[in-house]
Amino acid sequence: VNGEEVKRGGRSKFSAPEDLDREAQAHREVGNQRPNAGQMPSSSDDEDDAPRKVKGGQNPNVGMLPPNSSDEDEEDEDEDKAPVPKAVELTRNEREQLEAQKAAEPDPEQVRKDMERLQMIKKKREEQAANRIEKEGWDRMKPMSEENHPPGMQWPPVQSSDNKDKAN
Repeated sequence: VNGEEVKRGGRSKFSAPEDLDREAQAHREVGNQRPNAGQMPSSSDDEDDAPRKVKGGQNPNVGMLPPNSSDEDEEDEDEDKAPVPKAVELTRNEREQLEAQKAAEPDPEQVRKDMERLQMIKKKREEQAANRIEKEGWDRMKPMSEENHPPGMQWPPVQSSDNKDKAN
């Protein structure tokens, strides 16, 4: 500060009142701000007592009711209308039970469509299996057995000496 190196600790250096005034004047000139910029105004300011007119900003009618509505009109309308029953609120358990009942009662049309789709899928898979067995000579999707094994393979499979060591 003031061209001197700042040292930590030691004696405190107090500024003279003239230095403080000069510093305040320098800060005041920055951006043409008052020294108390950003601070809450004191309650004794006479300037704030009078309402200010500021261009732009928020609409002065914010929070006001529209001119055609009033509280009196609302009361008259309420008397003319029949009371509307409020929807009955169910507990969580009651809602879950109702949903379970709805899910338990399937639509007959949907059930019929699902069954047709399942039959088509089953028929397609049977055809695929038959074609695979015809092409390969055995059903590789089923476990190997005496009746189901690759053609040319000896049944039961003979373990080689390497496999016997690994098995034990």
